[in-house]
Amino acid sequence: MPINELVDFRSKHGRLPSEAAIQPPRRFGLLAIVDGQVNSDIEMAKGDGYCINAVFFVLSPKAIDYIEGDETFWNDRSLRQLLMDDQLSV
Repeated sequence: MPINELVDFRSKHGRLPSEAAIQPPRRFGLLAIVDGQVNSDIEMAKGDGYCINAVFFVLSPKAIDYIEGDETFWNDRSLRQLLMDDQLSV
């Protein structure tokens, strides 16, 4: 993960945290079936369009205000509040 690119991205977008995300490959091939017959190609290489958290965050010092204390779980309360405040970029 090129962290310097994530740092630049966070600065450019002005949000408090920026999160790295990846689109995982599809685990299984998909079949489009109509009336018992396959009517499209099987795709294995592409994902389903969703991304997952790549576990890297770059934070503005202001993001610390979203952490209430040592017992605060980042992925639960803090991250959800940042999302509700339109402060999360990826």
